[in-house]
Amino acid sequence: MGIEIRSGKGQGYDHALAEILLLLEQDAIASGEPPQAIEPAAPVSQTVADQAKTLAWLTGRVEALEAEISQLQQEKQGARCFADTARGATNLSQENEQSQLEINQLHDENNRLKTELLQTQSRMEGIQCFLNEGAIERTKQEKGATAAIEKTTPADAIKTQAASPMPQKAPDAVSQADLDPDVLRALNAILDYNGYDATSHQQRWAISIPVMKDLLKQLGKATQPKIEAVLRAKSEATEQHHRHHGLGQRHNRVHKGRSISEIIKL
Repeated sequence: MGIEIRSGKGQGYDHALAEILLLLEQDAIASGEPPQAIEPAAPVSQTVADQAKTLAWLTGRVEALEAEISQLQQEKQGARCFADTARGATNLSQENEQSQLEINQLHDENNRLKTELLQTQSRMEGIQCFLNEGAIERTKQEKGATAAIEKTTPADAIKTQAASPMPQKAPDAVSQADLDPDVLRALNAILDYNGYDATSHQQRWAISIPVMKDLLKQLGKATQPKIEAVLRAKSEATEQHHRHHGLGQRHNRVHKGRSISEIIKL
C-alpha cells in the first residue's frame, strides 16, 4: 500500500497499522458500500488493532531483550578481561616470589663463602705465624753459634774439646727437650683453636697460667712450674699470637667464668 513501516519501541508498527486501517476504511467508502456493510468489519478492525498492539509490544520486548543481551555480553567481555589481568598479576607475583627466593639463596651462599674465606685466612695467618716463629728461633741459634765461634780462641777450642769430647746440644735444643710434652700439647691446642676453629674475637682465649692449668686438668697434670717453663720458652710466639688476634690480659672476661675445657678437648 506504499506505507513505510519503521521500528522504534513499538510506535512505528502502531502508526503503520493505523494508516493501513485508515486506507481500508477509505477504500470501503469509495466503493459505495452502505454503512451497514462496514459495521461488521468494525470488530475485525478492532481485532487487527489489538493484534497490532500485541505485536508492537512483543517487538519492543524483543528489542529490549536484545539490548540487555548486548549489555550482558559487554559486561562478560569486561569480566573476562579483568580475569585475564588478575591471572597475569598472579603469575607475575609468583615469578617475583621465585626471583626473591633465588636472591635469598644467593645471599646465604655468599655469606657461607665469606665465612669459609675468613676461616681460611685465619688458618693461613696462624701457619705463617708458626713459620715466622721457627725462622726467628733458627736465626737466633745461628747468631748464637756464630758469636760463640767468634769469641772462642784456638786455645779455648782446644780446652773445650778436651773437657767435652762428645758433641753438646745447643742451649735452645736442650731447653726444648726439657719442656713437658703435655704442656706443649695444651699450648698448641689453644693456638690451633684461636687460629682455626674460633669464628669471632669473643670465642678466642688469651693464653695464661690459669687457662693452661684448667685445660691440663683433663690429663691430671696442672703443675705450675712446668707450665711456667713452657710459657717462658714460648713467650715470644705467645706474645706475637696475642698481638695478631688482639688478645689482652683481660680478654678472658668475655667468657664469664666459663671453663676452657668445655671448648677444647685434649
